[in-house]
Amino acid sequence: MLGLAAAPASAHMKSPSEGASRVIAEGLNNPRGITVGDHGALYIAEAGTGGPASDSCFVASAGSNVCPGDTSSVTRLTMSRRGWHQQRVVTGLPSLAAPAGTDGAGTEAIGLSEVLVSGSHYTALFGFGAGCEDVASGPDPSCDPRDEYGLSSLFGTIATGSLYSHRSPRAVADLASYEYRTNPIDTPDSNPVSIVRERGGYLVADAGANTVVQVRGRHIQALAAFADVPVQNPFAPAGVMTPMQFVPTSAVRGPDGALYVSQLTGFPFPQGGSTIWRIRAGHAPTAYATGLTNVTDLAFGSDGSLYAVEISTAGLLSGDMTGALVRVPRHGGTATVVAGGLPAPYGVALQGRYAYVTVNSSSPGAGEVLEVTLRR
Repeated sequence: MLGLAAAPASAHMKSPSEGASRVIAEGLNNPRGITVGDHGALYIAEAGTGGPASDSCFVASAGSNVCPGDTSSVTRLTMSRRGWHQQRVVTGLPSLAAPAGTDGAGTEAIGLSEVLVSGSHYTALFGFGAGCEDVASGPDPSCDPRDEYGLSSLFGTIATGSLYSHRSPRAVADLASYEYRTNPIDTPDSNPVSIVRERGGYLVADAGANTVVQVRGRHIQALAAFADVPVQNPFAPAGVMTPMQFVPTSAVRGPDGALYVSQLTGFPFPQGGSTIWRIRAGHAPTAYATGLTNVTDLAFGSDGSLYAVEISTAGLLSGDMTGALVRVPRHGGTATVVAGGLPAPYGVALQGRYAYVTVNSSSPGAGEVLEVTLRR
């Protein structure tokens, strides 16, 4: 399933029960990140289904027509004696997707990327993905596609709210504006996709900006910025190169205090072309695990091993959206498959001897959460 470990999951040494999975939530709209809250509850960020065709629709950076709506939401899963209970606890959050009646209606939505919950308080991270294509080079503080397209100001921000209030969350850090002002890599573009708590603030991976930023209050600082690298263009003769973006998708602190960053990659999304990087202040980044494909999320286990989600083990350019949950051993090395054959998996959270993975992550109404058994 991986560039480094191409054998099927059954070929790996593991306990008979490891990798077994069951569906514990269904009917989700483009589910992305999943996190553990108080008392073992799970919280899923649903990017929604966008909105209806209207004058507010526009052509996004990827070239598709998208329409805004208020269909992003937060779903909570709680365990009882009867099993898992599923409930949407926050609704009406901003979302972008192709409108009904068009090709790909409601798929690959942009909206809520991840949510952290403590008590009744939640912290929401909203993606965006619209850039300032008219800016040839250099930062431009006047650039803000949200204003240009009349979109919710929550896109591209960290926002906070209450689970028990009908009020919209309040933006507390504007990551998109930071990107438009500073623009360390390429042309301005911001799509924050993962968030973790970090030393009185947060760590955020911005897949559009190709940066990892630290947020403390309203202060935002780039901890790492990743430049394009030249790779072979698959549609051109040998030796014709094309710039491939890094596209960071998750940033977490390891048990050693180092920063670990996963890589989706941009076009041409090569199979085996993703790396998990280990970053320490004052040192050059080092490869912690290589030969992975289109990684979307990371989580450390209690034993120090690192779990990663590959959204497509064949590579996104193949059109095959079958992925896997893999494990990288403590101190790095070759990844092994824990659960393969997963339909478009995206987010992962660990709790006890289980991993919880969101699947069908680019589909409206078909999203699910799988509970995957890990080795004892």
